[in-house]
Amino acid sequence: MKRIFLLITAAVAAIALLSGCNKETPLSEQITGSWELQDFEGASVYMQFRDGVNFTLYQQFGGVGSYGLYTGTYSVNGNIFSGIYSDGVELGSQYSLSISAEELVMCSQSGLGTSYRYTRVDEVPQEVRDNAVDMMVEDEEDSEETEDAATKADGASLPLRFL
Repeated sequence: MKRIFLLITAAVAAIALLSGCNKETPLSEQITGSWELQDFEGASVYMQFRDGVNFTLYQQFGGVGSYGLYTGTYSVNGNIFSGIYSDGVELGSQYSLSISAEELVMCSQSGLGTSYRYTRVDEVPQEVRDNAVDMMVEDEEDSEETEDAATKADGASLPLRFL
């Protein structure tokens, strides 16, 4: 009888341990890290998500000029991503998320429902970080300098925000 009780107790403990291994990590944790936009002609974009709340976005359009640097906060509720830039402007849309170990797909919930595919990278390249122009500058003098740095070689202005 004692042996049966021990076997049942061991079986219950094993089931509890194994079922704990099958829990899926929440998307809010899976998104943490650095990502590079794929398959979007004419744009180079890197995103970093950290602390479960802060994001940094580096974007360059047309392969010319410096990367624009944007920062803000985000939240993930279920599979819906939303956020606010540091200057208080909301992202252009909410996005539904799909994440695997190495791929992040963000699908816009407004407009045409455009999907953006990112792959996980170890980090944003140092050259991108070192030469990024802070687009969140509020000081008028710095703002003029930022606008100049965000202009492509042909004189066309960069779109202000990718997300």
